Amino acid sequence: VDPEGNTFWDLGLSIVAYPDSDSKAGRMNRRYAKKVVAEYPDAKEWARMTWDRLEDWGFTSVGTGNDEAVREEGKKRGRFFYVYLGLSRRLLRKGAKHVFLRDARGRLPLDPATRFPDPFSAEWRDGARKIVEKMVPEFRDDPMLVGYFVDNEIVASGDRNLFKYFWSESCLAEVLKWLRERYGGSIDELNRAWGCRLSGFDELEREVLRIVEFPAFRTEQSHKDLVDFERYVVETYIDYTISLIREYDPNHMVIGNRFAGTFLHMDWEPLDLFGKYDLVAVNYYPMKGPFLSRDDLARIEKFYELTGKPVLITEFNLSARESGHIKWGWGYTVNTHRERAQGYATCVSQLVNLPSVVGLHWFQFVDALDVEDYNAGVLQENGEPYPLLVDSMRKTNRMAVHARRGR
Repeated sequence: VDPEGNTFWDLGLSIVAYPDSDSKAGRMNRRYAKKVVAEYPDAKEWARMTWDRLEDWGFTSVGTGNDEAVREEGKKRGRFFYVYLGLSRRLLRKGAKHVFLRDARGRLPLDPATRFPDPFSAEWRDGARKIVEKMVPEFRDDPMLVGYFVDNEIVASGDRNLFKYFWSESCLAEVLKWLRERYGGSIDELNRAWGCRLSGFDELEREVLRIVEFPAFRTEQSHKDLVDFERYVVETYIDYTISLIREYDPNHMVIGNRFAGTFLHMDWEPLDLFGKYDLVAVNYYPMKGPFLSRDDLARIEKFYELTGKPVLITEFNLSARESGHIKWGWGYTVNTHRERAQGYATCVSQLVNLPSVVGLHWFQFVDALDVEDYNAGVLQENGEPYPLLVDSMRKTNRMAVHARRGR
């Protein structure tokens, strides 16, 4: 619902920012950036031209990766924006690896994108607070902000069980304390529940490691204890991030982690806890064709069923072999730009018809050929749009918005 009380289905575009040499947008496609800066030395002028395009194509917002010039121009036109905080990813880029959950050998998950912070770490909490203090207050009273993305695609390296990573310093101390309290300080009670013979709680760390690494040694109760503590870890992270952001901005939605779509194929026990956030954000790419399969749609609906909160698709695209840029990418690759345009119409139509879905963000504005050499953009590196794709967007987006309003 917009500030005037009108309902809308959100159609966003990601990574829309002036591509000067110091920006992430500038590094993603240097040839495009050089052309833009030469033609539009004033970022505000470029933002006006860009919003003329976005409005013509039927977009209502800019998602993650926007900048001040784009936000301010959009606000003049009654268009919306989101803010990505990255309370874990930003700290990881700064080298604070020790505030993330680790396995018993001290190793982080291999994929940096999926490393989960240790929510009991005072250092992580302090780092997250500094990010929020710096980024959030300026948007507190901005009516065109939809909300904050807390993190991006954090889980535990694709592992179903986060409890494989309880060995960071603060988390390990907390799990040992939590287990002692759960069994009322009685090692005999724990021994009976876990089927082991510990002489005291000082041996508990070794036994936790044994049942984590060798599932055959787990009793039904010991497995339940691991899962229950995993839920406690996740809930502690969620509660802290919500309370922290609302301390500085009580007026906007806290959207939570942008889940990787592949994560929907896992039955992760704590998923329901993310219903504490105001929206559930999912980065979901078609995998079986230029459409969403029945299984895809069912899994998106499952997020709604588990959390009770509406779903925002925060990344989605299709790429075409015809572009010549398909060295790496997500999701399905079609042969031609015509198929790509048709695929956009199909997928948007499918998502509009899911009552649980409140919007969709295409990823991304320009082909990022110097970072991920594949055809993800609406624009080519010469700055011109892919004509068939934007024709499809122009028609489909208008139909999608009106369909949700019942006209």
